[in-house]
This record gives sequence, C-alpha cells and structure tokens, in this order.
Amino acid sequence: MRNPSSNVMPFDQNAEFFARRALKKRQGGHYREAVSLLLRAVQAEPDQTARLMELAEVYSEMGSPLESNRVLTDLLSRPNADPAVWFGLACNLYAMGNTEGAQTAALRYIDAAPEGDYHEEASQLISALQYAEHMTEPAERRLLRCHRLNGRAAALINADQPKSALPLIEKSLFISDVPATQALYAFALSEAGETARALTEVNTLLRRRGLQTADCLYALKALSVCDPSRALELAGELQKRTLDPYEKRQLLDALLPLSAGSIEPLLKSALTDSPYDRRLWLARAALSYNAGKTEDALDDWRALLAVNPNDELAALYIDALTEGAAPSRPIPLTASLAPELAEEARKRVMTGSSDDVCLRWALLSGDQCAHAAIEALIKRGDEAAIRLLRTALIEPSVPYALKLHALDALRKLSAPRPYLLVSRAALNTDAAVPRAEVPLDTYVQRALRRLVPLAGDIDDRLVPQLIRLWSDGASRMPRHETALIGLGAAVLIDAARALELPDPTPLVRRRLGLSDRAIAYYVSCLEKLTRKDDIHEAD
Repeated sequence: MRNPSSNVMPFDQNAEFFARRALKKRQGGHYREAVSLLLRAVQAEPDQTARLMELAEVYSEMGSPLESNRVLTDLLSRPNADPAVWFGLACNLYAMGNTEGAQTAALRYIDAAPEGDYHEEASQLISALQYAEHMTEPAERRLLRCHRLNGRAAALINADQPKSALPLIEKSLFISDVPATQALYAFALSEAGETARALTEVNTLLRRRGLQTADCLYALKALSVCDPSRALELAGELQKRTLDPYEKRQLLDALLPLSAGSIEPLLKSALTDSPYDRRLWLARAALSYNAGKTEDALDDWRALLAVNPNDELAALYIDALTEGAAPSRPIPLTASLAPELAEEARKRVMTGSSDDVCLRWALLSGDQCAHAAIEALIKRGDEAAIRLLRTALIEPSVPYALKLHALDALRKLSAPRPYLLVSRAALNTDAAVPRAEVPLDTYVQRALRRLVPLAGDIDDRLVPQLIRLWSDGASRMPRHETALIGLGAAVLIDAARALELPDPTPLVRRRLGLSDRAIAYYVSCLEKLTRKDDIHEAD
C-alpha cells in the first residue's frame, strides 16, 4: 500500500518561505497573519534588516504606528541604518498626531539622504505640516495670542505638568473668554487634582450655548474624574450626535476609566474603524473578562501576543490565569494592569527578581517602581535591556522624568546613537538644567523648536547648552526669532568645539539657512552675551 505522506512535497520552511507567505497575506489585507509570518522570518534571520523594515511597514499599514516605531527604533540603533527609517518614523508620528516629531524625523531623513527615494514625499510632508500650522492660527492678533497660549498649555498637560499649564490658560481666559479655552481649563484642573474648581468650570461651560463637540469632550474628560455619573449622562447626549471616528475615540477614551458597561456598542464601533488598535483590544478583553467570558478575554490577549510578542499586559494577564492567580473582577478597561497583578509585578521589580515582562511593564506604564526597573536594566546591560530603554524614549505615555533616566542609562551603557529620536521636550532634556520659572515667550518657543532637534542631531550633550542660554541670560536675550536662532547656532558651534566634536557649521548652515557671514556675526554676539554685555543690538 502506498504511503499517503509520499504525496506531500518536502520543503525547507526557512526565512524566505515565511517572508513570501507574509507578502501574500499582506497583499490580501490579512495583516495579523502577515505579522505572525514576518516575526517567524525575523526570528530565523535576526540580522536581516529588510525583514524588519517590512515588519514595520505592515504594522503601519494595519494602523499600529507605535508598534512600527518600536521596530524602526531598533533599526536605527544598528550600524549603517537605512535613512528610510527616518521617513517611516515621520509617517508614523504624523499618523499619531505628533506633527512636531513628524517634521523633525522628515528633516533628519532629508539630511541623511538628500537625494533619497522619499525626498519629495518628505519635503511635501514638511511643507504641508507647516502650512497647516499657519492655517489653523486665528488671523486676529488677540485670538492668535490665546491660540498660542492654549497650545503651550496643552503641551504641558501632555507632559504631565497640568499645574504648570493653569497660569497659561488663565492668562488666555483673561484675554478672551471663549468656550474652547474654558473647556481646556476644566480639563487641566481635573488633571491637576483640583476637582472642585474643575467641576465649577464644567458647570459654567455646559450652560453656554453653541458648544462644539470638542469642547464637550474636554468637559466629559473632566467629569470622568470629578463626577462619573454626570459623565455618563453627557456621554449619552454626545452619542446622539454624528461623531467622526476621531471624536468617537475621544469619547471612548474618556469613558474607559469609568468601566461603564454601556460602552460596549461604542467599543464595537471603534473596533470597526480601527480593527488592530491595541488599546481597543485590551478594552474588549477586559469587558469579556468582567462579564465572566474568560476564554473570550484569553483569545484577545493571545491575539495581541501573536501580533506583538512583547505585549507586557497580555503576557501578564495570560500568565496569571495560567498559574491560577486570576485577578478579581472587574479589571480596568484602560491599558493598565489589575491592581493585585500590578502589586505583584512591583514587588518582583523592587526585589530584583523580575523578568523582562515585569521590567517592560514597570517602565512603559510609568509605575512608581520604573526607576528601579531602569537601574536593573543598567546592571544587565545586554541588547534586550538597551532595546527596552530605547523604546521608552519614543513611547508617548512614558513621563519625561523616566525618559531622562532612560537616556542617562543608555549613555552609561555606551549604547550606539541615536538616543533621543524625535520631538524631544525642549525644557526637559537634561535633569541638571534649571527650568525657567516663567513660561517662555512664543518667539523663544519657536526658536527652540528648530534648534533643539538640530542639537540632538549633532550631539545630545549640546541640548543643555541651549537651555542654559535661555535660563541664565533670559533678561538679556533679543526679542526677535531670527536673532535667537542665530545665537542658538553660535552656541551649538561653540559647544561642539569645546567638546572636540566634528565641526557642525555645514549642518547648522544648511538646516537653519544661515550664511557664513551671519554665523560669524552671531558668534561675536554670543561672546558679548557671555561677557554679560547687552546684546539687544542683535535685533
């Protein structure tokens, strides 16, 4: 009798085989299967950068820019990294709403590959973002001032500094009391823990007529902290409106901390718009687990691990259920760990008995034990530790204080550059630099927006030099953006020479559009500033 197995053709399932199958799945829109196959191809040939680049592209196509950025970050740390990695980062950051980071990454691509394949696309992206930035600014001078104050306040809130944002918003309200500013004020108060004042502002805001959906969403976020029952009522009213996908997502994000059972239809709708969104998967898994559907929750967590084998939350939940330590219901619908599991993971980190999963959770969640996790990674000093520290630098949810610690850890480990990749916080780049006690004026912010990324491209050690220039000499600084940029260029050149770095003048000239004569002039102005002389003539 003939052996049935003789009809099967033997073949070697190598990296090329998995890559070919992944390409077919990708072309058919089956992204989860494509990712799983590419991960197997990368595992078979970890040094094949083309596979990693393709993996990053698939993550981006499936609407997971953060996962894509993690792969691109790893690629950038390798010798002779393809400049196209910077363009990939620019596209991902644009998709995430980080326009400043997108511009920075696109500029770095143009610098690295002046005649690269994506030069035209990168230039168009920069032009479009700059045009959009100017188009969204009000024409009236008074409203323009409010717009810029609100933008600076929003940046501080995103940087976990809501108390520092309050004076800016109060100044904006004094100039023009518009609903959008009051809504932002209520949200900032709630983030700062001043719930009583936040509730007062929300009550006043909701009595105003003609509120935009964006204003109501800010009020909803404040109410989710101050008055959850009223938050659910307002959410019900908002759901009667016609919301675009972005507004639906904001509504859902405001309700997730409340663990409201009524959000299931909203979650289903959001998953239709973004079927591969990690936070939505985690929310659906939590809803299933809280409803007693443990197997459904496990399916979602396993699906997350199939797409991203490093997903710390999915791994910790699966391990807990497998080891018979299931968390009590309900668990959070947000991308966070159940309290008892978090406490156990925290103990492991603090006692030095944690594995990679616990260290990753501690660092990327910003837990109170995160600094201990960084110290543990410094002691290890292996490639996995360095990759995790790099991930923390580009993760949006990681507080700046932890990013600074991670940056310092990478330096101690002599990890290859680049360290800080995109959109660094100008006043939070070096913990030893004194921060300005008063908010910087708009022209200073604009100058720093161009200077700080350039300083990072030259050497991270130059960034504190820029900050000290504004911290120590604020009273003598010119009141003109062009002069500030010129002085910043002089600081970079002078500091690079002091550190015996290669002459950065050609890069500075190209990026800032300064002539040799202008650079020489501003160098002389800097000498006057360092001698404590008045340099307002630089205007």
